[in-house]
Amino acid sequence: MKLGVNDPLQFDFVLSPPQEVLRSSMQQLLDLKAVNLFDMSLSTLGEYMSYLPLEPRLSFMVLKGIDLNIGWEAIILAALVTVSRNIFFELQKMNQKHI
Repeated sequence: MKLGVNDPLQFDFVLSPPQEVLRSSMQQLLDLKAVNLFDMSLSTLGEYMSYLPLEPRLSFMVLKGIDLNIGWEAIILAALVTVSRNIFFELQKMNQKHI
């Protein structure tokens, strides 16, 4: 939508995702109030969400956190969720490697 595609369900993708995936994604954007229901355009919130390189739910969480003055915590949580490896380590094992 940010790129001018008003109806992703009718867009002629080179490799189109399954219709159910598109419908589910659109419903998620509607649930988050990122899209206006009457014309399926981006809402102001959706516009702000589009600037964050995160999936919609995490973008929403970060922006809502900023609204609630807990933006730093929301950003940390979003970062933790997007890390694909274990962020916890055992100090003892780390010390043994450096001996």
